[in-house]
Amino acid sequence: HNISMDNLSDNIPKIVKDILALKDSFNEHNLEKEFDALRYELFSYQKLFYNEGIVSSLDEGKRAKESLKQKSDECLILNDELNRTKESLHVKSEELNQTKQALHVKTQEAQETKHALHVKSEELSQTEQSLNQKNDECSILNDELQSKEQELSQTKHALHVKSEELNRTKQALHVKGEELSKLQSELADIYMSKSWRITRPLRQIMRKLRK
Repeated sequence: HNISMDNLSDNIPKIVKDILALKDSFNEHNLEKEFDALRYELFSYQKLFYNEGIVSSLDEGKRAKESLKQKSDECLILNDELNRTKESLHVKSEELNQTKQALHVKTQEAQETKHALHVKSEELSQTEQSLNQKNDECSILNDELQSKEQELSQTKHALHVKSEELNRTKQALHVKGEELSKLQSELADIYMSKSWRITRPLRQIMRKLRK
């Protein structure tokens, strides 16, 4: 059915050649004896290849083939699992890469934050130094203020003393004024008295004599 009868190879088995030699007599003659002989010959060939040892080997080969098929099926299953594992690993790898990228971004952010904290720390240190300097200046000013307050207190005390002295002086002057007023009144009484007027010439003579 696959090749032409006129294009047969010389290497085909003899039994095939004998069968093909009878093809023109298939419908004209009774070929039972010829085919029985050919069948016997074929069976004799089969005994050569299908004895007990070969059949056992074929069975073993069949079992081995079945086992191999089973192993092949298992390999296919394992291959599918391996492919799924590869896909899962690929997904995990992409997730890991994304995680690495996110970690890299976080690391950069942490470095920037660390730098910002360092800058803030330096600014805080400078501010602290400035504050300490201001505290020192305030302490100096406080000391100066206390000194000024002491001087002011001393000045107030001195002013109080002077004020008391001035009041005493005023009182003394008032007393002296009253005494002077009294003397003036007494002098005026003397000057206005009759005896003072009578003794005026005598006083004039006494002044001339003194000169």
